[in-house]
Amino acid sequence: MATITPTWGDVFEVPPTTTADDLLRLPDDGSRYELYEGMLVRERTSPGHGDICHRIDGELYVYAKTTASRTASSRMRCSICRPLALRSD
Repeated sequence: MATITPTWGDVFEVPPTTTADDLLRLPDDGSRYELYEGMLVRERTSPGHGDICHRIDGELYVYAKTTASRTASSRMRCSICRPLALRSD
């Protein structure tokens, strides 16, 4: 199986035994980190990134509720989302 290299951030090699607890021990440098497929990824997002995501989510929700039937909306899937990783904010 091919390895996906994250394009949403700066990638750092870490030992294969790295855990989420190890991430919590990193010094707080103001960046957000996640473990993805054994790689440490520092996200590259702008300060307003979260606000923009919430606005888009709200618009999509309203659109789906007003145009799609209950059956169609229950089958909707996000095809632009990447796999989620647990992280501490």
